[in-house]
Amino acid sequence: MITTVDRPETGIAGKEIKYYMWKVYEVEIDNGDTITLDEYSAGEDLKTAQLNKKADGAEVTCTHTNNNIITVADAGITATTPCILYAFGRKA
Repeated sequence: MITTVDRPETGIAGKEIKYYMWKVYEVEIDNGDTITLDEYSAGEDLKTAQLNKKADGAEVTCTHTNNNIITVADAGITATTPCILYAFGRKA
């Protein structure tokens, strides 16, 4: 039988490694909708997120300051609109 003893240790070197990723999604949105991207870290804001309408490529106003949640804030979106979402951030 092996018995282990808990001994104190002192860290002498180390480095936190963060993995980042980008993804493209097809989404249908309406003004005020929120999109949660579970593949990204909930503890760190997305680095960037952009929505574009599929029909004409026009950019849709959105915010992404709440960790991995994107909020659509475009008064010009009045009905469910097909869009492309581009996101870059820390992997969960």
